[in-house]
Amino acid sequence: MSERFDTAAKKWDEKPRRIELAKKVCAAIKERVKIDRNSRLTDFGTGTGLILLGLSDIAGSLTGLDFSKGMLDVLREKAKAAGIDITTREFDIEKDDFEPEGADIITASMVTHHLKHPEKLFNKAYKGLSNGGYLCVSDLCEEGGDFHDNHSEVHHHGFSMALVRELFEKAGFKDVVIANAAEIKKERGGVVTAYPVFLATGVK
Repeated sequence: MSERFDTAAKKWDEKPRRIELAKKVCAAIKERVKIDRNSRLTDFGTGTGLILLGLSDIAGSLTGLDFSKGMLDVLREKAKAAGIDITTREFDIEKDDFEPEGADIITASMVTHHLKHPEKLFNKAYKGLSNGGYLCVSDLCEEGGDFHDNHSEVHHHGFSMALVRELFEKAGFKDVVIANAAEIKKERGGVVTAYPVFLATGVK
C-alpha cells in the first residue's frame, strides 16, 4: 500500500475537497479538545500533514507518523517552507508502537478505514497517551462501498457509530463523544453524493 501513497503524495493536496475536509476536522477538534502550547500532538496516518499543520497554530510539539515515505517527504517540505518545527517517523501500526505516554493528543483522520485491524490503533494509542490525553479519530460514517474508486487496501466502508464507541471503550477510553464533523461530496455521472464524516474523541 505504501507504493500507492508514495506515488500519490506529490499531488495529494491538489484536490480541494481534501483541504476543505481537513479544515473542518481541525475546527471540530479545536472545539472539543483543549490544545495549547504545552500539548504534545501526534498525528497518525499524517499523510501530507493536513491535520498536523492545521493544528500547528495552537499545539506545542508536533509529530507526524505515516507508513508512506513519500507522504512524509512532502510533509517535511511543507513544514520547512512554513517554518514549522515537526518530527516525522515511518510507522506501521501492525508492528510499531507509540512512545509510551509520549503524546497528550493523538489524531487519526481518514486513515482508520485502511487498517485491517483498527482495534490496534485504539489499543496502542491508549498506551501512547498521557493520563487525561485525547484520542481524536475522524473517518467516514458507514457507507455502501461506493466512496472509493480504488478499493485497494480499503478494509472498511466507513464505520457505524456503535462500532466506533466499542473500539474506544474496549481500549479503555472514557467520555467518548461522536458527532458528524463534515461531509465529502463526490460527483459521478452527474449525480452528487454526500458522505458524512464523523469526529470521535475519547479520554484516557
